[in-house]
Amino acid sequence: MKRTLYSFLLISLMALATAALAAAVPQRGKGKGPVYDPATITTIEGAVTGKTEVPWGSSDCWGGEHLLVKTEKETIQVHVGPTWYLVRQDWKFAEGDRITVTGSRVKVDGTDSIIARTITRDSKQIELRDANGTPVWARKKR
Repeated sequence: MKRTLYSFLLISLMALATAALAAAVPQRGKGKGPVYDPATITTIEGAVTGKTEVPWGSSDCWGGEHLLVKTEKETIQVHVGPTWYLVRQDWKFAEGDRITVTGSRVKVDGTDSIIARTITRDSKQIELRDANGTPVWARKKR
């Protein structure tokens, strides 16, 4: 009887621990991070003052490359996209780069940010998302 109760408790604890771990692992596309909103499209121009690569699942916002862009009015974080996608497109950003960003202005932890749709530098442009905010790297090959 004791052995059966012990086994039941052990299995129950293992099931609870597994469920807690599964809930803690971020699920791509399931509400993690800010939501691209076509109604909040804006365009900014400025200089890159910082760049970070945020690992997927490490914070409350999307992982990937993030830029800090200083405009005449503000310094704002720009969510660009996965570093692997930028590498495949042969795009690198450096501090001091003058860029134009078009994207959706959103709040992340109460702070304004932009989810980039396109970024232009030196008359070259990279498309990151379509008009609805769907990432180009997520499109299915046809």
